[in-house]
Amino acid sequence: MMEIEELKEMKPAKFGFYYGTICGGISFAFHLLSQWLGFTTNFFYGLIYSFFVLFSLMWVYKKYLTLQEKENGVEFSAFMTIGAIFSLTISFFYLMFTFARIEFLDPNFLNLIAEMAQEMMQQSGMAELSLREGYVTVLVTSFLGDFLGNMFYAFLLALILKNRKF
Repeated sequence: MMEIEELKEMKPAKFGFYYGTICGGISFAFHLLSQWLGFTTNFFYGLIYSFFVLFSLMWVYKKYLTLQEKENGVEFSAFMTIGAIFSLTISFFYLMFTFARIEFLDPNFLNLIAEMAQEMMQQSGMAELSLREGYVTVLVTSFLGDFLGNMFYAFLLALILKNRKF
């Protein structure tokens, strides 16, 4: 862990990346453990991950607030910068887990998704998708879905905490 003085001097983007990497590593371990235990199909899997991201983001914002000057409030833009970089970083770890899941942990996962997608596309009259296109689509949508969800939390918390003095 870094010294307090080093943390105080960090710009919001670096602060978000630092803690995003720590929380991203923890979330990666959570996803691997959940996959190993067969917990990834459970409703509570997504709920636990969402709470983890929300509370991690709250902890990071609180940590940033405690390191700032007490008489100055923290601006909305600083919170959004921290939240955006934190969200990008933790979503990158989720993307790495999704890649590992498809390639190593559950090779049948992509086939199941491809079958469901083909059925939906046939019902709607759309052209079929190749497995290679499906692979890229799964990776991109998992990253974007996770990132947008995390940014939603970051935005709400930034609105609540902007210009607060603690």
